[in-house]
Amino acid sequence: MKMEYDSEVDALYIDILEKEIAIDSEEIAPSVIIDYGRNNEVVGIEILNASKTIKNLDALLPLVEKSFQKTMSGE
Repeated sequence: MKMEYDSEVDALYIDILEKEIAIDSEEIAPSVIIDYGRNNEVVGIEILNASKTIKNLDALLPLVEKSFQKTMSGE
């Protein structure tokens, strides 16, 4: 699993199954989109307007950064 936050568009993406490609998506709540893979499994979650949607985004961002650093180092 990998998380990425784009501060320019205020969007958080949680990539649950990194090797799977999303073939369908569904907005399950305002600003929350679920991506589905080939076998209808959840492969990702996108949260738009993340700083407004997630109350503790400031606490979550360091975890996103740590996850990104692990991904880049190959851990």
